[in-house]
Amino acid sequence: MDLLGSIGGQDGSYLCELLLEKGYCVHGILRHRTTADYAPLALSYVLAAAEEFPNKVVLHPGDILDPYFLLRLFRDHSYSEVYHLAAQSHVGTSFDLQLHTSDVNALGTLRLIQTILALRQESKIKFYNACSSEVFGETRDGCQDESTPFRPVSPYAAAKAFSFWVTSSARKAHGLFAVNGILFNHESPRRGLDFVTRKITFGVAQMHVGCTTCITLGNLDARRDWGHAIDYMRGVFAIMMQDVPDDYVIATGETRSVREFVVAACRVVGIELRWRGTGDQEVGVDADTGDIRVRVDPALYRPAEVPFLHGSARKATTRLGWTPQVSFEALVKEMVESDLALVRGRPAKLRTASKL
Repeated sequence: MDLLGSIGGQDGSYLCELLLEKGYCVHGILRHRTTADYAPLALSYVLAAAEEFPNKVVLHPGDILDPYFLLRLFRDHSYSEVYHLAAQSHVGTSFDLQLHTSDVNALGTLRLIQTILALRQESKIKFYNACSSEVFGETRDGCQDESTPFRPVSPYAAAKAFSFWVTSSARKAHGLFAVNGILFNHESPRRGLDFVTRKITFGVAQMHVGCTTCITLGNLDARRDWGHAIDYMRGVFAIMMQDVPDDYVIATGETRSVREFVVAACRVVGIELRWRGTGDQEVGVDADTGDIRVRVDPALYRPAEVPFLHGSARKATTRLGWTPQVSFEALVKEMVESDLALVRGRPAKLRTASKL
């Protein structure tokens, strides 16, 4: 029996599907929503999987910030694997919500680990912590791997660095099978609309159907190592299946700028972009019509930016046999086509109510 700390997001939904296909019974923590009829797209896939695998998915409304909720959960159920995916996951938001981000991303990890230790379940449970490539921050190396020093520049990254070290400490001090996955940027059609990749693909879809004419972005020069979330969840599962706990970088080894992501997304709908101007005045222009399709807004810049991330998953490839299967171009195409279906009112799956 597995527990997914946050089942309602992109990663939780893909990992839930993967575990169900492997015969697991999956319990998932679902944070309370402000409206009873709201369900994000990722959660709709969890509900669809629950229908396909009857009695194999159990949802627990709650919050990892509540230690009594965690104590009841771990006391009442016997988990063999715990995947900690719960986080305030938006880097930009972390500058405005520094205390909340620290509570969830740093102390939330500690609460989960302390619950396991307090109930003396460290010999029965494998624990996975979702770390992030953002911890590398102002890296001075051309490629980041497990030996690269952490230099976080955002509250999000600082909290994730704490979560990494407290997980490592539990492994060394208490014998808990505790591992960190240092995951580089991973995207999918289930990504939230407040992330730049999904903002781009949803905006391109809206432009294509005539709902808007232009999208507004921040730093076009930020470079990231983007992969598909489904590939990365395969990597997470492989980390947990090892006999000896260890930490792994999961990355594609390819780096592209936000500008390149926009160009690739526009090409899916037949728009070729030409760039004019510099800095805040730079615009992306439709090569055929001359219409401005992309503008830059300095208000969308982060107070401190990680300019470049480029991961090396050599250790994961060598020890786990993991390699990414979905190309960058295929990822962007899938996201744009999914968002086209959404704006046309034909989503593949979208459920807003469930008796689970």
